[in-house]
Amino acid sequence: MTTVCKIFDDEASARSEVESLIARGVPGEDVRVLRGAPQRDAREDAHGSFAAGHGDDPMGTFAGPERTAVEGSFAPGHDAHAERLGTFGNVDRDTVTTFPCAVEDVSVVSHHRLVALLAEAGLDRETAEADVEALHEGKLLVVARVPSDVAA
Repeated sequence: MTTVCKIFDDEASARSEVESLIARGVPGEDVRVLRGAPQRDAREDAHGSFAAGHGDDPMGTFAGPERTAVEGSFAPGHDAHAERLGTFGNVDRDTVTTFPCAVEDVSVVSHHRLVALLAEAGLDRETAEADVEALHEGKLLVVARVPSDVAA
């Protein structure tokens, strides 16, 4: 068995590679598409409003300019507003998709698991970590265990 690892810029190209591998006889459970998403900060998102024209106000404002009181901090001189705010919208969205019986099976995974999967595929740790960072920039990675005759 040979491991094939290819990086793609868009979903259509990655999907085409997956379909090609499966058409050449590679079992769908041996084909993985790794995806990542950039980490978000909820403070950068537009928020809803009941009054027209206020939907784009930054979070943490109400009836006027941004609050100046320090919130969420117990240490003097610490600027809590400079810190990221934790929300469910900031959840990490790294996934691994396999294709058993030609049906997508998506699992949410950690950064550690993505690096481990790439290391299992034969990449050194430094390259695996760089590839995981590329996933967070919008790239997709197709990793497949391919019979030697198909890899040729």
